[in-house]
Amino acid sequence: MEKGYSLRDWWRSGEPYVWLNAVAVTISVIAVGGLMLLLLVRGFAHFWPAAVMEARYQLPGSPAITVVGQVREREDVPVEQVATAGLPPGIHTVQRILLQVGNRDITGVDFHWLTLPFLSPAQYPESVMVVERREWGKLYGYLSGDTP
Repeated sequence: MEKGYSLRDWWRSGEPYVWLNAVAVTISVIAVGGLMLLLLVRGFAHFWPAAVMEARYQLPGSPAITVVGQVREREDVPVEQVATAGLPPGIHTVQRILLQVGNRDITGVDFHWLTLPFLSPAQYPESVMVVERREWGKLYGYLSGDTP
């Protein structure tokens, strides 16, 4: 009859370290796979073309302007932060969007914050063109003779 295999003998044999090593490698492979998946999803979202919106924006006492661009961020802000915009009383928070308007060579800026109460309903025309330029950033517009 064989003598029983004790826990002490099992520990000294090194078999627990083999199992610990296998668990560590498994966790590492899962972590690397998760990181690769995260990079893939975020990378596609960054390089995938966003919809280009067109709307009319009119602050009280100012003429209406047409804005064309891609929405980059939305946020709710307290009315005190945009008090100079001429909002009606009784509103505590207002939503605004960060619109990438491009055309930096013409306007001097790439982004504008727009307060939603003063923005007409957005349209997403298919004929709007986005051109990536090396020096002046993105260009938003229509082809000549293609304006709506």
